[in-house]
Amino acid sequence: MSIRRSIAAAVFVAAVSAPTVLGTTQAMADTTPTPTPGTSQPDAPAPAEPAPANPAPAEPAPAADPAPANPAPVDPSAGEAAARARLEQLLVEPNHYKYFHDEIVRVLAGPASGWQPFLDKALHTVIMDDKMIRVTQLMSVSEYRSPIWQAAQDTLTAHTEAAVDHFLQVAWPAAASDNRVRVSQLLEDRTLGRLAREGAEKAIDGTDMEVAAFLQKLPELRLSDDRVRIAQIIATGGPEVRKAARAALEDGSPEAIRAFLEHGWDAAKAVDAAAEQANQNNQGNQGNQGGSTVTPVADTTPTTTAPQSTGTTGTTGTPTATATATGTQLATTGTDAPLGTLAVGGATALLLGAGTLVAARRRQQQD
Repeated sequence: MSIRRSIAAAVFVAAVSAPTVLGTTQAMADTTPTPTPGTSQPDAPAPAEPAPANPAPAEPAPAADPAPANPAPVDPSAGEAAARARLEQLLVEPNHYKYFHDEIVRVLAGPASGWQPFLDKALHTVIMDDKMIRVTQLMSVSEYRSPIWQAAQDTLTAHTEAAVDHFLQVAWPAAASDNRVRVSQLLEDRTLGRLAREGAEKAIDGTDMEVAAFLQKLPELRLSDDRVRIAQIIATGGPEVRKAARAALEDGSPEAIRAFLEHGWDAAKAVDAAAEQANQNNQGNQGNQGGSTVTPVADTTPTTTAPQSTGTTGTTGTPTATATATGTQLATTGTDAPLGTLAVGGATALLLGAGTLVAARRRQQQD
């Protein structure tokens, strides 16, 4: 009976102490029933800690591995070593040119802190600039307006990586091969001048750019050789050849020089040859043509004239000797008589005259 009363009292106390508003049942859980004196009570559970009126936000989970109080220092040399190795590898890669190599060397010579930024940001731009510079160089040594020159111009205008790679890997190698064939053919030309031949022999053993540069300079070398050739022709040629050669040199243009050597020289030589032949024919005609026939020299009889007195003066006249021709005229010649005949006739007349004079003097002494 006492136990029932104790239970009923406990229920009454709990009902009186319970809050009237729902949601505060925690307070009832925290309330410990008052034991009735003289009655046994069951073991009550351990009271729970009361919840705070304003609960604090949940704390974040702690880091899995908190840093130690004294962390080990990071070694920056590992990253720098990797960047340096990459830059040194780029130096030996093919299909790069002078500008690219110069830039890599410059970066390696700079601070190590700039190596990786160069690899990450500037490398692609340097590669493209290096290729564009190469195209420009090849264009500069190519013959003006030639197909490879025009291809380089189109590549620079496009300014794309695909166009640049096609020119450097396809168009230029084909043109370089053709250039070497042209130089080989030039060396087989026996009429090639000294300067052009020396340049061709040097170029054929050089790089593709040196071969292209020689072909670009070839017209200038040919012109110099042609000028030397014309100077030699002037020294040995005839009047018309010298006249035409001097006119070509005075003009000075490659077209005038080549025109003389290819056509004008032969034409001038033909004129000189015709003039020389005409001169020889005229000399032959003068030696072979004859005038009127020389009349044979007639016999002559020497006569003397006695000295005659001139009167009281006693002056004696000077004896003279004359030759009276008994035949025809001594020597009748024409304007076209041969020189040999004229000389014989003249000598004969002189001998006869001298003989007549001597005979006249002897007769005068005898008288």
